[in-house]
Amino acid sequence: MPNFLPQSVYDDLAIRNPWRNADSGSFVAGSVAQTMSRTTAVANLTALLSGREDLQLIWLNQGQRIASITHYSATTAGATLTAQWFSLRDASRKLLAVTVDDTNVAWAADTAKTLALAVPYTVRASGYYYVGRMIAATTVPTLRGRTGIAALNAIAPINGGTTTDTGLTTPATAPATSSVITATVNDVLVTLS
Repeated sequence: MPNFLPQSVYDDLAIRNPWRNADSGSFVAGSVAQTMSRTTAVANLTALLSGREDLQLIWLNQGQRIASITHYSATTAGATLTAQWFSLRDASRKLLAVTVDDTNVAWAADTAKTLALAVPYTVRASGYYYVGRMIAATTVPTLRGRTGIAALNAIAPINGGTTTDTGLTTPATAPATSSVITATVNDVLVTLS
């Protein structure tokens, strides 16, 4: 006999992810979670800051197994890259998992970059998490997403922004707990597989 979730759980998920109900076909094939509909990720967002970790809020469900993280560049390609890694953090910004370092591998414009987690992570409890990205380069890529309102993005839990951790390079430099997030207007498309 199949197990069904109570209607209240479905209602809660619909509130947290309303685009899934009204935007059929927007879930990226093969992904288990994503930060927004790919059909709304049309903005060419401001470039990242080299050597800093940026975070984006995401909802994850208990039991989901995360093996890789994908970000999507926009119109500016990365140039003279020295380090590139993504991370998964809990709602308190504690590091749960980090990807391999893609070092100086090119990241062209309008291209998905998927990096495997060094060790796959299974979500222990449903809730909000953060997906991070750190690029060290002379030119960091712009990313696909949507422009929000900084004041709204700053309401707890902070939707996304830049940490004050600087000088990051390899995954070994990923802070055990990221510093405070400064909210920005950027909402970045990220998919987890």
